[in-house]
Amino acid sequence: MDNQLKCENKHCAKQKKAAVPFECDKDDQVLWLKKGLRYFIHRPGCAELRIEKRMRELGLEVILYPDFDKYDLHIVFPDKTVWAVDVKFWESAYNLAKKVNEPIPRLTHQPYHEAFFVFADDIREYGDEYIQEFINHCPVKLKKSQVMFEGTFMKAVEKKLKTCQL
Repeated sequence: MDNQLKCENKHCAKQKKAAVPFECDKDDQVLWLKKGLRYFIHRPGCAELRIEKRMRELGLEVILYPDFDKYDLHIVFPDKTVWAVDVKFWESAYNLAKKVNEPIPRLTHQPYHEAFFVFADDIREYGDEYIQEFINHCPVKLKKSQVMFEGTFMKAVEKKLKTCQL
């Protein structure tokens, strides 16, 4: 081990970030999480944090990982409409679709009105075919308007926000 923390996937590596020194000595007990836990569990993803930040900038109420991670973002508009967002960042739309076997769960104390699967813009280059493949292979019946990339979702939020201000 060279005591350096480095990007682990091609999307991170594209940013050409320098390795970060990791200080430890022979008496430290260093634990290394399995890949799936490192990617999806131990910290919020960049896309979730970007969306959360943008929602707050727009003045919206937003909760990250509501009710112990039922989904990723719980957004409340001024008219009290609630949107639930599950952000995904998978290489394969087909493999992701096979993992989604139920709709986004509803919170009992503040159920959502609309639910969305939002793909990180980091994989936008995969194009609309990615979205279509996810919809086609997902056992949960989804409308095309419920599945989109991050940038498209941001535009949908801004459009909804305008209707709240009329």
